[in-house]
Amino acid sequence: MAGDAAISLGVSLYSYGGDFLVTMSLEDCLADVADMGAIDIEILADTHIAGYPSPSSEWVDRWLVLVDGAGLRPTCYSSWLDTRLHRDRALSLDEAVAILRRDLELAHRLGFSIVRPKLGVVSLDLIPDPIWRDTVERVLPDAAELGIAIAPEIHSPTPLRSRIVDDYV
Repeated sequence: MAGDAAISLGVSLYSYGGDFLVTMSLEDCLADVADMGAIDIEILADTHIAGYPSPSSEWVDRWLVLVDGAGLRPTCYSSWLDTRLHRDRALSLDEAVAILRRDLELAHRLGFSIVRPKLGVVSLDLIPDPIWRDTVERVLPDAAELGIAIAPEIHSPTPLRSRIVDDYV
């Protein structure tokens, strides 16, 4: 077929939720992913990065050694942009942009090519915070400079045919 692209197996470390830091270390999880033949890896930044959002240089170096040693490719860096971080107010656009920029830079340091920001929602049917579009648009030049794609998270109960998905597209 023209334009064939190799499809590789990827694993999200979210899958190790019950085991991570209970019965398995980061190194154990990465070794297990590699053992099953996967290449691509997704992490949840605030869960899997020790010291997030400011991991030590030693942690970053260890991450790069572990991933390289296991033959894995950092693919998706998933982050949480909590627009309701403060009890008395929502994040301002400038604050949200600063957080997303910080995550883009960290994802780049860790070798990721995709950042999947989960932005705060304002309803039970997962309508994203109104600042989502402006936040993402303001960091697009940064993402392009770093060679990172930004991909929104869409999951149940959001139907694929919905205003939310149409807005993302």
